[in-house]
Amino acid sequence: MTSPCTHSKVARILLSLWPMLHPLRVRDRRPRQYAVSAFSSENIHKKNPSIRRVSAPLLGAGAGNLPSEVVVTSLTEGFHQSSHKDASLVISVLHDMVFQRIQKSLNATTTAYEPPSATTQTPERAPRVFISYSHTSTEHEDWVEALGKFLRENGVDARLDAWHLRRGMDLPQFMTNELTLADRVVLVSDEKYAEKADGRVGGVGWETMIIQGDMARLSPESTKYVVVVRSPTVDGGLPNYLRTKFVLHWNGTITDEKNRLLMLQELFDVVRVPPLGRRPIFL
Repeated sequence: MTSPCTHSKVARILLSLWPMLHPLRVRDRRPRQYAVSAFSSENIHKKNPSIRRVSAPLLGAGAGNLPSEVVVTSLTEGFHQSSHKDASLVISVLHDMVFQRIQKSLNATTTAYEPPSATTQTPERAPRVFISYSHTSTEHEDWVEALGKFLRENGVDARLDAWHLRRGMDLPQFMTNELTLADRVVLVSDEKYAEKADGRVGGVGWETMIIQGDMARLSPESTKYVVVVRSPTVDGGLPNYLRTKFVLHWNGTITDEKNRLLMLQELFDVVRVPPLGRRPIFL
């Protein structure tokens, strides 16, 4: 059984009822501001432009505790940005109640797409930043939380376990979701963080395995991971796998204006390079 509904002038959604699974089929594409890693610029669509059908489950909506509507929106946004105009995305939904809720949400929120005019400014999306750290001490936790508050006050969607990890959620899945969905990741490292990372202990150890795998696929010029060292010396607070990184040494208070500015410039990709002049005529 199928249930079609018009999504927009350039995109059509076909909701199909299959045995056991409810697939939501998304066809065509339209411009989007961003994409989740599953359909990033380095995905299979770019490497295999001949692909016309992609199937995906409702990832993260179970133990990861992500709202189903958020999962569908993220997958379709990434798909729209990077897929061929004739490609199809099928998202499988297991439960009928969830399927009906998503279908209702799509019907209520989707509108016809119209290209922005020259005078229309697209609202800037806040960069999503996950903060990874070790629960070394109460003082250290307070410092990290203050960093997160400062970032949020200045337009950064800082994500912290103290705020976003709720009772009953799956810990490994939460960390995996946050690292996957993050635009940037701030690693606040000290002696305890380095010890756990090197020994693959606890949450830091789990995150280290995910981060190392992600770093292996990124180019050497990638700036996704921003390393902040809180120890008195840089070498004393770095795990082995981060010793080659250019880091921000922030051993002082959270109100250090110089490091605050450097952090914001980094997360908003502000690079200040003096203009290049001409060669002197006397040479």
